[in-house]
Amino acid sequence: MKNKFSILIIDSMLFPQITFPCIADDTSIDPNMDKDMSSKLYEWIKVDGMENGRIKFDSLTGTIVDVETSMVSAQIPTEINGSPVIAIGSLAFAGCYALREIVIPEEISYIGDLAFANCSSLNIIYFLGNKYQWEIVTSTAGISKSTVVECEAELMTAL
Repeated sequence: MKNKFSILIIDSMLFPQITFPCIADDTSIDPNMDKDMSSKLYEWIKVDGMENGRIKFDSLTGTIVDVETSMVSAQIPTEINGSPVIAIGSLAFAGCYALREIVIPEEISYIGDLAFANCSSLNIIYFLGNKYQWEIVTSTAGISKSTVVECEAELMTAL
């Protein structure tokens, strides 16, 4: 009995279980994913309403994960290639210095950390939901205090 036990321990040390992550089968990709990581996973696509730039979109999570920094204005669609758009990932628009305005549909239920960080030309955000929805989805979005946010019929300054 002692010999069999020793062999079992040696066997498990020589042949450890090897696992390989499979991104294509992972339906729980985090919208907070690092921007560099997302850049390697998704292809650049041109989307109507996105002026002077392309985006990277995760159709499994409905998340815009990255945009080209040359973007000057953006009207986020409610769907891309048949997949609903429900989130803007962390750092997705970060560094878009030329971005002046953006229209965000009320279907967006999540905006990731620092999604609009360093968007120094961003003057106005039109959110097609209400003020309460906006406050829920943008708690850490990195929006400048000087950016005006218009929610339906309400006008306010970013929190």
